[in-house]
Amino acid sequence: MRSFHIRASQAGELDSSFPNGDKPPPDPLPAWGDLSPIQAAITQTTVGTSVSVAVRTALTGAAAATSALGLRTAQGADAAATGFAIAVDNLAISSLTLGSGQLTLVAFPAAGGEVVSSPLNWTRKAVVVTPPPVTFKWSPNFYLLHTTIDSDLANFVQTAKALGRGVAIWTSWAQVEATQGNYTGLVAGSQLMKNIGYCEAVGVPYLVQVQDRSFGGSVRNAPSYVPLYQKPSGTIPKIWQADGVVMGYWLAMIGALSAALDSRPLCMGFRGEESDIGFSTDQYAAAGFNEVDYLNQMLRQNTYLTTVFPHCMKFIGLNFMGKQSQLETLAKDTFSKTASGLAAMGSDLIPGKRTTWAYQVFIGNTWNGSAWVSGGTDYRNKASYNAQVQDPEMGGKAGNFLPSEFFAEALAILISYLVVFDKNYAWPLSTGNKLPNEQTYWDSTQAANDTFRWKAMLQAHPEWATYQTAPVGLSV
Repeated sequence: MRSFHIRASQAGELDSSFPNGDKPPPDPLPAWGDLSPIQAAITQTTVGTSVSVAVRTALTGAAAATSALGLRTAQGADAAATGFAIAVDNLAISSLTLGSGQLTLVAFPAAGGEVVSSPLNWTRKAVVVTPPPVTFKWSPNFYLLHTTIDSDLANFVQTAKALGRGVAIWTSWAQVEATQGNYTGLVAGSQLMKNIGYCEAVGVPYLVQVQDRSFGGSVRNAPSYVPLYQKPSGTIPKIWQADGVVMGYWLAMIGALSAALDSRPLCMGFRGEESDIGFSTDQYAAAGFNEVDYLNQMLRQNTYLTTVFPHCMKFIGLNFMGKQSQLETLAKDTFSKTASGLAAMGSDLIPGKRTTWAYQVFIGNTWNGSAWVSGGTDYRNKASYNAQVQDPEMGGKAGNFLPSEFFAEALAILISYLVVFDKNYAWPLSTGNKLPNEQTYWDSTQAANDTFRWKAMLQAHPEWATYQTAPVGLSV
């Protein structure tokens, strides 16, 4: 009789598949080791970004290589539903699902059982796109304004080019918008687009100034569908109305201008109308005018202007409100939006006169109910304050000043954009130490395109733009 021995295995079992009858003892259970690389990879991931991080390398022990891998949700959003999965030896995620929670890794040894890791925190967040800062076309200069809408502007632009200056192109609201929503002034071949073409053909920067009111007779500068008030001299749209309808018409037109002009490299800015309504308090009732409603509509305009002309400066009229405190409110609101390209368009530049309300706010004064006093925010170098030179100070009721005096005053009060209106008729002879008109300004007997008479001064100071730096906070 053949005899044989049976020896109990270490596990206390018999296994006839082995010659000696023993079943080898199983490998010890694996253990999870350093999970920090995995935690770092999934702590915060972005939708649209794929993640794959090695998992098996975090297992230790002889059974690590043969263990199956899995994952479970420990807390929060379902990890598998969010897109987490084991791909061979890695933990991967590539879904577009958002969420956050905790997951655990699970190892399943061949011998049975499971080994669960400590919880791992994860967050799957949305893509956050940080757009590049909007840059504005900052172009301080003298802008020579030509109010004659005809082909003479072509010659005028050539003069501005020779002097290194910009041009302010004047147009009326009605010339931009013939009927409601019909912006015929922005199509090729319109007078406005021709005038813009004259500037662009020779590389002259330009501002576009749109006038909505008039200051004489019954001239209408707004489209026929816009309700007007007939002043004693001139007309004005009822943009102050509390229901905001008329202001809405005006803002829609600005939006159309923005869409058509902002991307044109030489379009440097939009100038709306001054805030002066042109009639006195004894006409408020007839006009249906209310100072508070008007202020609210002007503040509404400021807010809207932060959303249009994203690369151009926008100039806000600040030469009148019913009360000093109301203009201070509007001016502060304008200056607070400098980063969005808003700039002040104050009263006429009159050398030596620095008492205008907007300028008082600009230099840091505040209205105490009876006087302008210190204690406000000084906006110098933080905001853009600008002005224009018109007939009253060019031989009219406000004085007869030399171009050099306007130049010196503009520099002294930090004006960046100075719009100079054309004046194509003779001025009275100056007195005192001022030179006679025809020696100081261009000869008014010449062709209409040579009637600014600022030539000598502008030629003598080509460095204007280097004096005026962009306000702090304006990206240029």
